[in-house]
Amino acid sequence: MGCGASKYSSEGSESRKFENTSLALDHKLKGTTLIGFVYREGIIVGAESRASNEYDELLYPLIIRDDRRKMTSISSNMIYVVQGVEADCTQMRLRISEKFPDMDEHLGNAPTVSCVVETVYKYLNSLDDKDKVCGAIIAGWDASGPQVHRVFLKNKMVVKERACMPAALGSGQVHALRILNKSYNYNMSTADAIDLARKALFNATYYDKHSGGELNVYHINNSGWEPLPIMNALEAYTRYYDLHRRYERKTLFLVVDAGIQPISANDLIEHFKPHAKLFASHRVALCKLGGDRLYFHRLVFESDDDAERAYETTTPHGRTTPSYLERFPDQVVLDNKNPSVTVYVNWSSRDLLEFVHDECQLLYR
Repeated sequence: MGCGASKYSSEGSESRKFENTSLALDHKLKGTTLIGFVYREGIIVGAESRASNEYDELLYPLIIRDDRRKMTSISSNMIYVVQGVEADCTQMRLRISEKFPDMDEHLGNAPTVSCVVETVYKYLNSLDDKDKVCGAIIAGWDASGPQVHRVFLKNKMVVKERACMPAALGSGQVHALRILNKSYNYNMSTADAIDLARKALFNATYYDKHSGGELNVYHINNSGWEPLPIMNALEAYTRYYDLHRRYERKTLFLVVDAGIQPISANDLIEHFKPHAKLFASHRVALCKLGGDRLYFHRLVFESDDDAERAYETTTPHGRTTPSYLERFPDQVVLDNKNPSVTVYVNWSSRDLLEFVHDECQLLYR
């Protein structure tokens, strides 16, 4: 099942403007970081695993799930990863699966990469419901060689483009590109390419509160694609701790009982805003520790002085049970929640991260 004589040139970039819509599309482009790049030995594609409605907290109960798989296989040599509103991405995936069922280049019926790109582009342009928001990075190896493409919605336009350099998409893309653009080398080894992808995704989850969870990376060459070992959030924090070590005296780690109402990054920002300037706020993970379910949060302040002022608002709790509270010796009460919520606090350190990594069982919902 092919595309026929497509007018699409994979070397170029096209877009089409939606008419008569008041939708602020960027409002929903949150919750994902995708990356993709070609290097000497193949293609690397990556995505984190978070899906959340945190930006719509006033409308819905807070939901953050770190178990989402954003990759779909089209054939043994082609995959794509998606970003946007989950329901809208599901509709796009259904359209693609209907267009290209059971494809396999070994059977001679696989589409070209540009054919799939054209299909996604036409689908997004055909939408009557302008509330739908989705985009994709499509990557594969066909007769034209290795390719990475982006197709996405931006400023009332559908854009498609072939990436000549590392590409990223989603709410954390600027943070991923900061790492990719600094360290990308076409001649790097596969091991270095995989590490670069994970580091870029982790950097996005560090700064972007809508990205998080596991780091999923995939490798493609002319023999096919394969998933690489998943790196979970705590592994990533331990592995790449030195990437943000300069923020150590600006960073607080917090735990809160998951049995009560969940708190959001915005709850923490609102609480500390009168005392100090925050640089980033992020819910790292949902964990089981010492028999308790806990939310594990991280705050990064703009300066050491800001962090000190924030910590001055905490008080010692004096508790010795559960035993993990000895690692979080101080507490702060969030009065902006009803009822109020007690959060336990400590400074960031490699020792604390290694304790959490070794002792916590990650949960995903």
